Amino acid sequence: MVWHSSESSIQNREISFLAILEIVFATFLYWGIAFYYDFYLHIITSIFFAPFLLLKSKDSMIFTLNKCVIIFSKNSLIKFTIDNKIMILLSSLMTVISLYFTNNLNNVLRFLFAFFIGVLFSNILIILFVVLYSKILATLKYFIEGIKNIGENWFESCFRIDIFKTPELIWGIENDERIPNDFKFSCFFRNVKKESNFIDIFVKIFIIGILYIFAVFYRFSIKSTFWFYIPLLFLVKTPSTIEDNSQKVGEFLSSLYETYLAKWRFILALVTLLGFIYSYFNYLDFMNLNIPFTQFLILFYIDISNFEVWRIFQLSIVISTIFIFLGANAIRVPKISNNLELKKDLKILVIFYLNIFRNWVSFLYFSSAFLYLLFYFDRINNINLPIGIKSFLLTMYNFIMYKPFN
Repeated sequence: MVWHSSESSIQNREISFLAILEIVFATFLYWGIAFYYDFYLHIITSIFFAPFLLLKSKDSMIFTLNKCVIIFSKNSLIKFTIDNKIMILLSSLMTVISLYFTNNLNNVLRFLFAFFIGVLFSNILIILFVVLYSKILATLKYFIEGIKNIGENWFESCFRIDIFKTPELIWGIENDERIPNDFKFSCFFRNVKKESNFIDIFVKIFIIGILYIFAVFYRFSIKSTFWFYIPLLFLVKTPSTIEDNSQKVGEFLSSLYETYLAKWRFILALVTLLGFIYSYFNYLDFMNLNIPFTQFLILFYIDISNFEVWRIFQLSIVISTIFIFLGANAIRVPKISNNLELKKDLKILVIFYLNIFRNWVSFLYFSSAFLYLLFYFDRINNINLPIGIKSFLLTMYNFIMYKPFN
């Protein structure tokens, strides 16, 4: 662990103490606003948009940068602002309309100021549109790769990156030499000092300032939903096939029990399992038993009649995690201790496919969680969806809330 992040600590996958403090701060801030104002839209929005922000892969980063380079590479921020004539015309029209309805057309200074601000905001919208459009295309194009990396991306965003890491609207933009420094937050003060024209200085400070706030909000929105996405720890990037190679098999098993992430998964699984037992344990009936060895009967006094389907998903993830951790440890340690080769046998395949099973059930669990939020906050009725889709979502909601043992 390090006190705060740096490029080297992020590359070495070291946890930042400051990043953990940011999680606490962001969570309390978001929930404090929610409780004080009885307003939860920012939390719901963060939860629903976080997966799209975390579906990052090496290919999607390159794709996004290449798309943005086409637009940003030949323009400085000032030139980019001036050259967008369509948006200037649109912002002019919006300014005239707004001033007309407020009866301020006779106020020339106010009109000019409103027009100027309208132009700046229109260009902010252009930049955000280009960035979001490129990210969405990249996410859809490399969706499978993004799914494989979502757990690692989430952990990095929450535990390794803090305010000492420059925010990025586009992944990798700070290190891409094809994009002008005007669009890089790390070069902000250097770029402002180069300008001698007051208007140019104001434009840069205004646009980059708003974009910086947006980038910071994006980062904190992920940290603020830590409590919701903590099960992403259970997702492990799994190879499509496992080679019959001692080194490859050893690396795969090591990733399942030896790394600190694997140990945190195991601890979280044990805590969750104890929470299940505590929540559904029939304490009174158990205490009325007057037979020896009652401790061995504890599992028979867990009331599963109130288990919904989504709870079964959760319990399956927890139990499979415990088996994977203990199984990988039991297979690899004796082999390493006795200098024996690891071969792709039945035990290895069981661990391999059990890990794939856990990843798929984790996907079902998160899908269930999103559905639950949609109906709990009654957002489903506020979205204009075809009746068939709403009916399907309602059917799926009833399924995940179904109690099969009742």
